[in-house]
Amino acid sequence: MERRLIGTKYISYTEAKAIIYKRLQEAPSKDLIDKTWEYLGDVSTGDAEKASKIREKIKNELNIDDIVAANIVNICPKSPGEVRSILASKEPTKELGYKDDVIEKVLEMMKELCPEA
Repeated sequence: MERRLIGTKYISYTEAKAIIYKRLQEAPSKDLIDKTWEYLGDVSTGDAEKASKIREKIKNELNIDDIVAANIVNICPKSPGEVRSILASKEPTKELGYKDDVIEKVLEMMKELCPEA
């Protein structure tokens, strides 16, 4: 079966895990897919649809780029300091780390995805 890249998009670990699960159901297992599945099993939790919804909400409502939004969903920050650290990881979002309203909105969104947040 020929495969080709048709696009790229930053997604959360949980979303990637759902995609890999679907691939495992469709085709015989490959070493790379197996190793990816194992890794994502260790680092992801929760529901892929909910993770996707929250990632998109962070992007659209807070005007945060794909990679930072995916990192927020992956990390599930529990404190303002954690949110600030993630926002400071990329130049265009560094200033947002100083805005308390943005930080509070991120933490509220994370409560939907990560109940312990």
